[in-house]
Amino acid sequence: MVAFSARESEPGSGLFRIGYSLMTPQSTSPDADASWTDFQELTFPQRIATAGRAVVAVDFGEEIPVADAPFQIVSDGDYLYVFRQSKDAGVYVDRFVLDEATGRLYNAWQVRFRRSGKADIPLDRRDTFGSTDMNGEKFVEPTIQLDFLPPVVNGSFAVALVPGELPSMSRWQFFLHNRDTGGLVGYSILRSANGLFDLADRIGEDGVIEPDQDFTLVSGSGAPLPVGHGPAALLYHQQEQLAQDGGAIALQKREARFMLAVTAGSGGQVAIVDLGVAKDATLAQGPDELTVAAAPKPVTALEISASCPVHADLPPVQINGPYTLELWAALTSAGTGLEPGIIVSSAPETGPLTIALVDGVPVYTAGADAAVTAADPIDLEVWTHLAATWDGTNAVLYVNGVPHDEPTDPVAPADPPAKGYRLGGKSSVTARIEQLRLWQRARTREEILAAMCTTVTSADPDWANLNGYWPMDAPAADARFTTVPNISRLSGADGTLSGTRWVPGSTLAASSLAPRSWDDRGLTIATGLLEFTTLAAAPWLTEGADSLVHLYGVAPPDGTMVAAHLSTVVARGAFQASWLAADPDDAENDEAGTVGFVARQTGAAVNPATSKNPPVTIAQDGKGHVAVTLRGSTGYTERWPKVPQELEALCQVLNGEAAQKGDVPAQEARSRPIYDYKAVVVTPAGGQLGPVPAPGTGSSLFAAIPDEGSSNGRPSLVTPTSAAPAVLGRAGTDPCWLPAPPPAGLDLSESGQFVEVLDEQQVGDYDGSLAADRDMAVEAWLRPGSDPSGDPMTVLVFNQPEGARYLLGIDGERRPYAVNGPIAARVDTPLTDGAWQHLAASYQSSFGIRLGGERYLDAGNDRSLDTPEALTAEVWVRLDEPPRPGQSQTAIARWAPRGGQSWDLGVDPDGKVRFSVQQSTATGPVRRSVVSRTALTPGTWHHLAGVYDVQFERQVAVMFTAGS
Repeated sequence: MVAFSARESEPGSGLFRIGYSLMTPQSTSPDADASWTDFQELTFPQRIATAGRAVVAVDFGEEIPVADAPFQIVSDGDYLYVFRQSKDAGVYVDRFVLDEATGRLYNAWQVRFRRSGKADIPLDRRDTFGSTDMNGEKFVEPTIQLDFLPPVVNGSFAVALVPGELPSMSRWQFFLHNRDTGGLVGYSILRSANGLFDLADRIGEDGVIEPDQDFTLVSGSGAPLPVGHGPAALLYHQQEQLAQDGGAIALQKREARFMLAVTAGSGGQVAIVDLGVAKDATLAQGPDELTVAAAPKPVTALEISASCPVHADLPPVQINGPYTLELWAALTSAGTGLEPGIIVSSAPETGPLTIALVDGVPVYTAGADAAVTAADPIDLEVWTHLAATWDGTNAVLYVNGVPHDEPTDPVAPADPPAKGYRLGGKSSVTARIEQLRLWQRARTREEILAAMCTTVTSADPDWANLNGYWPMDAPAADARFTTVPNISRLSGADGTLSGTRWVPGSTLAASSLAPRSWDDRGLTIATGLLEFTTLAAAPWLTEGADSLVHLYGVAPPDGTMVAAHLSTVVARGAFQASWLAADPDDAENDEAGTVGFVARQTGAAVNPATSKNPPVTIAQDGKGHVAVTLRGSTGYTERWPKVPQELEALCQVLNGEAAQKGDVPAQEARSRPIYDYKAVVVTPAGGQLGPVPAPGTGSSLFAAIPDEGSSNGRPSLVTPTSAAPAVLGRAGTDPCWLPAPPPAGLDLSESGQFVEVLDEQQVGDYDGSLAADRDMAVEAWLRPGSDPSGDPMTVLVFNQPEGARYLLGIDGERRPYAVNGPIAARVDTPLTDGAWQHLAASYQSSFGIRLGGERYLDAGNDRSLDTPEALTAEVWVRLDEPPRPGQSQTAIARWAPRGGQSWDLGVDPDGKVRFSVQQSTATGPVRRSVVSRTALTPGTWHHLAGVYDVQFERQVAVMFTAGS
């Protein structure tokens, strides 16, 4: 890691020099600063050339003067590019390379004619190319002047490298403050083979390079928002939850986006412009005027946990009669697995209301003989809407607006509240809860769909029936530690926290980055005005490894450092239609399934508002064909006539995998269906333009994903939605801004104050996530007060006599320290009284390589690894799952295909350890193997050692298990 800054060359001189400090991978001191080198000034070239005409350079004879203004750093993995503002408001760029041996940055070199010192003209016939002149001096690459950019004032420009679909293609993207219009202007320049600038595809006939972007910003009301400071730029990726083999959920980087941040308007609020990235590395095109409406404020959710008996109690706002209870939940686990996982329950006097998960399937209990179940388990780590209605006779459970009334056994909570309602408690699920509402009547499916993705206000015609509304927005000040605010018409209906906590939520009812325009490639430009963040200088953006985009800046009037964080985790709305493989001879042989319609655009906008204009409509269109109508959130519509009704063919057509009718020879059409994409009727709306359906493109709204299809030998025919409506299978969610640093904290200024999460007895029996006895990290925001006593302060302590033991604290001299078991570390720099500071302590117990069954690490062909005679091979191994039948797993091995000794230490299909050695002898290869008597236990670390000696005697493969 290299950190750059500008420092005065001499104190008081006012002359600043750009330099750097390098973080080395080794450190001999627990002091965090011990791994950073001293500040070193960069040395810049004395020659200058112009982009596109680099063969002609001017020698200044001294370092080229530049403006005292902010600078930009970009790395491509090979070079570090330093972009500076020139004295005449231009932009210079210089390249440096890191010498890891010396820990220094050096100017990039050039190849020139060694005698003439020029890149294009030799001195004579004897002149040859080289990286040094005849005296052995390196040819330093000149400073490059980017004269195609307009004038820059006070360093108000941003630059980034944007990769394309092909590894060999990338583009330089520049954005500058347009002082004439008060907006932003952007230039996209192809990156040349040598890493610099290829202007050939941008120079017009008049020799001028025109900008790709030139726009101004206006507020939601249409008022101008002139740019103040910035821009800052960042290329990042939105991330989505994807199911892995075995059901595990993992984040995967998907859509690339390009974010700009500026201060805008007289208030200095931060405006965000977020652009889609095309396959050729260009950015989304938009109008000359972009609307930047206020983004929703950061929201919270209430977390209930299966690992601790925590809960939140709500008052008995509904006693008897019909009702509807609805909420959004994002589950991390469905419970302990031994009994139903409780989401919400009620006191007996309130009515036996319980919503729980049984083997992951939602179950709603409305009485001793009134319980209904959904059909399938709900997905983890995605937001799901649950609504339970009771009309006095019938119970109905809605999952994402889909009704379920299949009777099942009732579920009774382990610890119902004495009165009112309870979220969590014993046998709870682990989940985030938002938008909990309790209506005093049974609402219809249409009403549930209409309100599930919106907030409810007093303007709602059904407001008088909303007895309880807990949106789960954390209150301010000390109330955040005790209170669940209710905002319905009833006063005194706040809930009470008992160990549950507020966590970042998701803006399910509004978009943090609302799409404002679409280009003809389907790329979007989204915007948002952060009214909760005001800055006095240019913001700074960075993408973290924590799935967040971090925005930092300096707030007026005292220059306090502030931060805002955007969660890049999103979800695409997915709808499910049905198919049927009917057997006319035997109805019991019929098979049915679903086809998914996954939105191309991420976010909550695709979630349905009503069922009158559903996103997916399928109607019969002649024998063997259907008409498919797809609707977007803007009103943009695609009507696909005469689509094959067979499942696989329908998906191929909608995904652009069919051949265009009349354009493909008959022999090619045998492997894929033929469809007339020109017959698709597109109705643009809301600024959305396309792209128009075509081969290789398909629908711009949805991708069609089939399941496995039928196995009964009958065709799988997609069912018209008049008989089986398409239902929301997964809700779409947007990136959302998170509240940080905390707006309120615990006041522990009095000596002896503390908060006890688990008492001494509970700690001894506790086996939840806090019992971190291996890799872990502890972090906290602190604002120490003045303490003349000089006593040490404990921030967090976990002390399990026979298990995990760790502590984060501050010693008597205000120096932070951390302890994990026998390991301790301390920072020598004391904290500052009265200021918010962030502490983080991490402990890593071991390192390993994770292998997925096919990947491997090749140690190379180093002769030092040859083992011609005796050997001992040992390794620590943890199987994540039992070996598959018939498949052995190798832990460590050596192959010698041309003779010599080969050996393999691994696990057989039955889970037993095997050690095999093949030795070349005069009479041919001899192979010997030994196998352990017991199998390895998945999920447990085992030490394996295989021993072989030159006398060819049988040895034992020893397995050391934990605790023996």
